[in-house]
Amino acid sequence: MLAVALGLTTCNRSPEKAVCQRFKTGHFQFRHHEQGFHFSSLIERTDSRQIERDELTGDVSTLAVKWTGDCAYDLRLISSTKPYPDSIQHMRKTVPLHTEILGGTADYYLFKCYRDNADLVITDTMWVQK
Repeated sequence: MLAVALGLTTCNRSPEKAVCQRFKTGHFQFRHHEQGFHFSSLIERTDSRQIERDELTGDVSTLAVKWTGDCAYDLRLISSTKPYPDSIQHMRKTVPLHTEILGGTADYYLFKCYRDNADLVITDTMWVQK
């Protein structure tokens, strides 16, 4: 709940370049839990690649990272061991997932992500692994 409250206050202004710089490379964890759906992934990011390891299934995905601004990047799927349907595989390889860093601390950053021509927008927390 605290992360959501902090997210609402940081969404109204752009984070400083120095804040976003900390999150361009490193090790992170993304956890998403809602009724009937649980997801946890360990992420290793360089300036141009991101490797995601699903902690529940062991599947590994490699994504291309393209920084489009100081606090924004696009992700495109390169490969995955997860058996996505062909249509999802094609979409993840051809339509970038736009991600904007909304703000952060030494322990996490808040982000918003979306795809062009899709109604779904996700705002969540990425945790820094130390």
